[in-house]
Amino acid sequence: MDSTRSGSEDTRPLLVSQGSLVSEDRYSSENILLYKSGGSGQIATSVNLIKIGLGTGVLTLGFGAHVAGVVGCAAILALVATLNVWSIYLLVQCEKTIAPRLNPHERNPRGKYSQIAYEAFGNYGVWLTDFFVVLTLMGAATAYFVFVETTMVHVVPGYPAWFWVMVSYPVCILLVLPDDLRYLAPVSIVAIFSTVIGMCAVFAYGATQQTFQIPEDAWFRPKGLPQCFGLCVYTFGHPVIIFPIYDQMKDRTTKFMPTVSVSLSMLVVCFAFVGLLSVGFFESVGVMQNSIAQLPSGSVASKIVQTAMSIVILLSYPLTMFVVNKMVFQYVSVWVGTADPKLDYFVRIVLVSVAATGALIFPHLADVVTILGCFTITYLCFVNPMGFYYTLHKDTLSGIQKALLGFGGVLGLCTILYTTHSAVVAMLNRKV
Repeated sequence: MDSTRSGSEDTRPLLVSQGSLVSEDRYSSENILLYKSGGSGQIATSVNLIKIGLGTGVLTLGFGAHVAGVVGCAAILALVATLNVWSIYLLVQCEKTIAPRLNPHERNPRGKYSQIAYEAFGNYGVWLTDFFVVLTLMGAATAYFVFVETTMVHVVPGYPAWFWVMVSYPVCILLVLPDDLRYLAPVSIVAIFSTVIGMCAVFAYGATQQTFQIPEDAWFRPKGLPQCFGLCVYTFGHPVIIFPIYDQMKDRTTKFMPTVSVSLSMLVVCFAFVGLLSVGFFESVGVMQNSIAQLPSGSVASKIVQTAMSIVILLSYPLTMFVVNKMVFQYVSVWVGTADPKLDYFVRIVLVSVAATGALIFPHLADVVTILGCFTITYLCFVNPMGFYYTLHKDTLSGIQKALLGFGGVLGLCTILYTTHSAVVAMLNRKV
């Protein structure tokens, strides 16, 4: 699509579809690791997909392996990853279905996920979807600041929590300013490396304190499968922000879904390995709900993990904010009647400022975000895609396909209820 407009009209596209359209000659086709001419290569796309799964959720996987057993946790991880791949496949198919109906030059505030919601459920569907997307991603952005401020005060004592929010704020501003997601591959690589360092510090400490041993009953504990399922669901969250990555991948028609499958399979293997090591090193002393809690407060290992995860959190900002930045900007541009790039940058700065201010004013907002996230992430990742696909293709679906979609929808609703209940109980127990 041509990203320029003739005459005195604004040169920025009025419809960005959650992905940002940029001139392809800004990137060298020779750098096959990060970019390919006309879009991201498979490696860059895979790196960004893996990064989506690497957040603070990885710190809870040891506990998931403890309650469900090593094999049970690995099986649940594989199931959740499969559901994510399925949901992404359904969204991509829905996008292909509605593509002929869309005018790519129409002034329209909807990104692709929202466009699908509109075609499937009308105005009320898109309003509800957009509300949940903004609520989820802005909540996560605020929770990131809360995590950094509550973590770094233990790493570097003597500075108040608000100091770390103010230090993080300009970093996050710089990270959300670039227009194109293709630059994020190196950022994601640093985040992945930081996660590896953090988890290595946890297990290195465990190796110095305990002998690696897995009790016979720790391989499979069926009673803990539901709780483990809730933890694993919260670790993945790819469907919500999949379209920016999809839009900017070269040869996405043939290569995107295989890349998604391989990337999420790699995450499953890595996460299962984390669960295995957690049980092996810490089962004898008790596996905690958060891996950081396994380490003595103030120890070198604890500070390494906290610093590494804070870096991961900050580097999660571009992918987390990309969709909500574009969504809010597109709405605002329609309201004010201009798509001036300066307005776009202003919106980005305002959104980051709102998240930082929320962390300063409401330091316990992370609890609320966790509860809301259990509901909205599951709804957006599992329930919505199946509802979209059924509505847009119901005349051509077989009975088996309808049954599978119905089963997936019911499973998603049950997951919403269970994970939300678990988050509320955990929060209440922590405050007692």
